Amino acid sequence: MFKSLLGTLIYSALTVTAITNTAMAGPVSHKSEVKKAIPQKNVIIHHVTFPYQSTQKADLFSLGTPYANTVIESNLIAGVMYGHLLKEKYPDIQFDKDYLYGTLLGQLLQESGLSSNQINTKFDAEKPTQAIHNEQTVKILLSGGQGGPYQINDYAKRLGDTNGSALGLINYDAVRTTLGYTIADQDSGVQTSRTGPSALEDIYFGPMATAFYHFNDVNRITSLADSGWYSRSQLWKNCFNNITSGDLSSITNGLRLTDIVMNVIYNAGTYSEPLTTYLKICESEDPNELKYINDYSLNPTQYRQKIGSKGSSGATYYRYTRQVSFYLDQLYGKDMSQYGVDVTNDVHFTAGNLEQVFVRAIDQLSYMNKSDAKLTLITKQQATSAFENAQSSLGYSANSVFKLNDANSRSNMFALINAALSNVESSTKTRFSAFTNSQPTPPPSNVPKYSNGTHYNKGDYVWVGSKSHVYQCKQPAWCSFKGSAYSLPNGNGWQGAWVKLS
Repeated sequence: MFKSLLGTLIYSALTVTAITNTAMAGPVSHKSEVKKAIPQKNVIIHHVTFPYQSTQKADLFSLGTPYANTVIESNLIAGVMYGHLLKEKYPDIQFDKDYLYGTLLGQLLQESGLSSNQINTKFDAEKPTQAIHNEQTVKILLSGGQGGPYQINDYAKRLGDTNGSALGLINYDAVRTTLGYTIADQDSGVQTSRTGPSALEDIYFGPMATAFYHFNDVNRITSLADSGWYSRSQLWKNCFNNITSGDLSSITNGLRLTDIVMNVIYNAGTYSEPLTTYLKICESEDPNELKYINDYSLNPTQYRQKIGSKGSSGATYYRYTRQVSFYLDQLYGKDMSQYGVDVTNDVHFTAGNLEQVFVRAIDQLSYMNKSDAKLTLITKQQATSAFENAQSSLGYSANSVFKLNDANSRSNMFALINAALSNVESSTKTRFSAFTNSQPTPPPSNVPKYSNGTHYNKGDYVWVGSKSHVYQCKQPAWCSFKGSAYSLPNGNGWQGAWVKLS
């Protein structure tokens, strides 16, 4: 469900109001006010309402820096993963790639924000893991009951019907190792009250975890629809039939139905009135309603009237999908002058830039190794080979440039990332969508006892206390550290170094 955690902006164009926090699961307040002219390039205006006016309160995400490029690249790579997962399980599903692949970046901008007093100003492009935000903001976003920078607040729960088909984020093999808690922790409810995993804030892994969360939302609503008691069952089934058959590209905004409906499920929930509204649009494909589904010129009341909503509340829910799109249209350099935005952005990356970010995201994912039935982290070498083979097969070099304000160039970049993801799956002989329903425990017979200061490699297993308490190393330097900081089982930082499997 949506809980806005919005930061504030220290920027030449804005005044600053400090973040306030109750240290509870409630929202963090956001206040920032434009005092000077907004820059005309290299910026994304976010935290807006509709219709947008340049005098309204808003935040700015400054582009053109190594930090900004990394955030954009990691989120778009994870966005392609989201689409890859959907196509893998539902081959006939149709969507607009620009907006589905951009979903995670738009979500990050709206939910926690990327204003200059929130971002990680200590970002170092040479470090393989680091936070998206500064320490103060991270503390707020990972506090108990919160869901990190993307506000995936139900990350530690199984979502869907209770008939055994419901899955949680930790059930997906790809993200379980780096998340660092167990399926048992999820199912017992223990994880919900804990401080969130630092991995959710990682600039490379955080977007990936969120991609799997969104993918799981399809299982979530499908599970409910199959239950026999869910009131929106038929609406979802009819909608799903439409987005997996026919030709949505021939309908105005037809290809937007998938990303918009899925964003509403994330933002408003599976029992919300807004979801009913959007499912009805998806079911009917009414051109008179589809025409306005992403109209930035309408205020909440006008918008609800145009799309056939019968409700009178929930203005934030009827803004959210448009906000995500509004930020992406700026990123993609579209002409937004008719909506009061006079910003021209020219964001571009080389294939070499993308490769570095791709490798750092992928080598934090894991798969079930069929040779020993153990969860194994993808290696840097596997990720590098997968990307470079895709790059070569598509005729690109490390110096090839992809421009986000060019639709063809953008499409080519997405195709490269998707091909690289497929190559990783070929290397691991496992699909990214693979999941484990119950808590796995590696056989302890060949697992050595933990010894503080011993050199450990990524993926190594140890046992502590008794052979029923098994851990796996995820950060070799910390696992091998001699001292109490990362030592098992009680070091203050052990969760950053190890994953407890049982």
